[in-house]
Amino acid sequence: AVRFNDVSTWPVGTGHGCIGCTEPDFWDTCSPFYQRLPDVKIPGTGIVADADSLGKKILGITAVAAGIHAAVGIGKRLVKGEKGNGN
Repeated sequence: AVRFNDVSTWPVGTGHGCIGCTEPDFWDTCSPFYQRLPDVKIPGTGIVADADSLGKKILGITAVAAGIHAAVGIGKRLVKGEKGNGN
C-alpha cells in the first residue's frame, strides 16, 4: 500500500517521532535532531572514544589489513615464481 509521500512506509509508521521532514526549508531550520555523543566507553574493551577517533582507527586498521593481505599475496606469487600476466 502506498502511504504518505508516495512511499510504502514513513518514520512515524515505524515508531519514530515526526521531525517535520516535509516542511519548507526543513534541513536549514529544523536540525540538528540529535546531539553527538561525548566520549563513549566501548563495551568489553575499556577504550573510551568519540565517533571521529573511532572511525579513524577503524579506517587505519582496515588499511593496514588490506596492505598486509596484498603483501602476502605478492609474496606468495614471488615464492612460486609466477608472473603477473593475469593467468
